[in-house]
Amino acid sequence: MIVLGLFLLVVATGLVVVAVMDGGSTVSIDVFGAGFESPLWGIFLAGVITGLIALGGLLTLVAGIRRSRDRRREIEYLRRKVAQHEREADHDKPDTELGRDWIDLGAPAARSTAPAATGNVWTPDPAPNVAGHRTHP
Repeated sequence: MIVLGLFLLVVATGLVVVAVMDGGSTVSIDVFGAGFESPLWGIFLAGVITGLIALGGLLTLVAGIRRSRDRRREIEYLRRKVAQHEREADHDKPDTELGRDWIDLGAPAARSTAPAATGNVWTPDPAPNVAGHRTHP
């Protein structure tokens, strides 16, 4: 690949030299009703400049796409790391410190339906309030 790239650069350089050295004749150009004459090397130079502008636009587009892709990957990586850290933090806490999961907020806490030894009868928890916290009497 390196040899092919060097070969193409030598060929392009040769074409530029030939176009500039041999391009002494003038060319008549008519664009949008306005006519003017330009030397052949001027037309060649305009083509080179147009190509460089197009190449710059293409490189900018590729760089923007690559940056967006890298940013999405980084955000996904950070989300996975935060989730992993939260899981590890939950495993390190004793059971008394663990908060109820947001999925669990609407469900009543698990209790035995058998009456207690003192003769009390089980009653369900009151419904959660608007903020999702249980209200206890």
